[in-house]
Amino acid sequence: MHSLQPMEAPRADLLEVVPRPLELRDIVAREALSGPPPGLNDAPRWVKRFQDVYGDKLAALVMYGSCLSADTAKPDSTPDFIAITDDGQVSGHSWITRRLHNYIPPASQGAKADGIVFKYLHLDLAQLKLATSPALKDVFIAGRLCKRVRLLYSRDEATTDSVIDSLVAAVHTMAPHVLAILPGEVERSDYLLASLAISYLGEWRFESPGKVESLLASARPHYESIFGPIFDEHVAAERLVWIDAQRYRVCIGKKERKKTQRLLKRSRRRAAGRWPKFAASMRHATEMMLTKLARSNPHITLSDAAKKRPVLHALPILIRAFFSGALRTHKPALSAWSDTSVGVLINSNARRAQETDGDFCAELLGENAPVQTLHNTDELPKALTRAEASGVRYLGVLGGDGTLGIVLSELRRSWSGPLPVLIPMRGGSLNTTAKTLGAGRSYPNTLRQLVERLRSGGRVNVRSVRPIKVTDPARGINRLGFVFGAGLLHGYAQRIAETGGSTWFNSAKQAVGLTVGAMVGSKTARQVWQPISGSVTVDGETLDAERYLGVVSTAIRVAPLFLRPMPEPEPPEVESFALLINSMTPREALGVTWGLVRGSYTGENHFRGHGKTLELHTSSGYMLDGELFEPLAEPTTITIEAGPVVTVWSPDEAA
Repeated sequence: MHSLQPMEAPRADLLEVVPRPLELRDIVAREALSGPPPGLNDAPRWVKRFQDVYGDKLAALVMYGSCLSADTAKPDSTPDFIAITDDGQVSGHSWITRRLHNYIPPASQGAKADGIVFKYLHLDLAQLKLATSPALKDVFIAGRLCKRVRLLYSRDEATTDSVIDSLVAAVHTMAPHVLAILPGEVERSDYLLASLAISYLGEWRFESPGKVESLLASARPHYESIFGPIFDEHVAAERLVWIDAQRYRVCIGKKERKKTQRLLKRSRRRAAGRWPKFAASMRHATEMMLTKLARSNPHITLSDAAKKRPVLHALPILIRAFFSGALRTHKPALSAWSDTSVGVLINSNARRAQETDGDFCAELLGENAPVQTLHNTDELPKALTRAEASGVRYLGVLGGDGTLGIVLSELRRSWSGPLPVLIPMRGGSLNTTAKTLGAGRSYPNTLRQLVERLRSGGRVNVRSVRPIKVTDPARGINRLGFVFGAGLLHGYAQRIAETGGSTWFNSAKQAVGLTVGAMVGSKTARQVWQPISGSVTVDGETLDAERYLGVVSTAIRVAPLFLRPMPEPEPPEVESFALLINSMTPREALGVTWGLVRGSYTGENHFRGHGKTLELHTSSGYMLDGELFEPLAEPTTITIEAGPVVTVWSPDEAA
């Protein structure tokens, strides 16, 4: 069978190093070597302080953090530095710092100068190179060095080149992991935010909400110049596939996402392991903790005993900070998810939709989500206009087969931009299309699964399908659908509707009863098996018959019960639909029933294949997606064509 697989763009292995544009190193170097930030008073004296500690071993001094910009610096902000030396055996450190230097680096230190408390990290050159390479143990250093930094001091030109190389390596090493934390669809600004946020996702830190967003706003042109070329490389490699003017679909696999998740989990474990190390070896730890707590959660205070013995009281404080939300892994507000990313249309007349008033949809999606209950088709154009204005990119349709086809038809007429991804939700009496496309039995679970994928950044699986277009001027029909049937299928569907609906038991009961009834000549069976008269033309060739037991065309796999009468649909890139045309009499059909229901009969009076167009000239009635159209007094020409390709959410595909 030509299965409808999720769209997957060809891509290179994400875990290979992203190609490096030559100009990126120049951009990083220009920022890093642009001198001290405006808010840093007397930079030479700061360098002198570190030279006093490290002496000739000091190779470079890097400044990072909020103090680099007046927009992010606060009155209580503490300057942040990275001191880089030749090795870790520095006499200016305490014995415990020297002992712990190689265990979960870097060493973190605090100091006070001119009444200002500042903190700094200590790395040797080998540790810096490892911490920014693809072999990194966590994102502690690489994540920080993806942000703005200034090289305040470098011992010589070779050291400068080495540090700049590490800064560029940090950006490229984090690039595949940044892509792996993104949701299924993103904008360019989402990638910039995620590039800054990844270090926060790998740690538990005292930060206020909006920290990442403020960092991006303070130096957006710089971050665009750094991460923009990487974003363009992802697009060129089709890891990001263009959807419309602003949006891109993230085309990465489950394996890549899991690798990044493992790295972030390991980073958080190592970050937790640094806390006792920092508390035991870091000077002025209590003062800096108080400052951070006051900024992120002023309700947490330290007792006098805790201030005197911070090591003993640090764990209870951290536990309180964690449960109060002051200690967090910061997640940026990406534009890929909002309360209006997913909308739902509910057909109030559908059988299962009558069991809900839409509250579960509003509760799951958010109070601003366009969840709309429709009582008739006249309300549909206005509802779709509202959904498009709200920015809906995934549109749930809660109803039966007829509802899905009607919504799809109106979408093609009234939606001005790229069509949203359809979410078939099994809410009607007949849900053949939704079941074939993989919708779960429970429509709340179908919707919940999509929302969880979008919010968590999981892969959003979609299928391409080519519906059929049915034009019937006499009945005023011009719409897209999935299953058309005249003759036997129309009669069978009508009988199902008259006897209690499309339940599994009733469908089986009627199939058996009508077959037996045809053998004995019952009135009901004769009505259902009544052949249709007219002419049938497939792709310009008129078939040699005037009476037909049935004419069926479908864009999806139709398999009622255990039967397989229809040919398998071709892939959506092939402009065609499946056809089944039978010109036998009912008695002739009964003689080869098994071959017909299993799709193995190949007689001359039986056409089973594919077509691009079908013209049916008849006055008989027909069924379209479960909706029944009655016979007419005069013959009319019904035209069926292969419709445009549409995209549907496919929750049954592996992520």
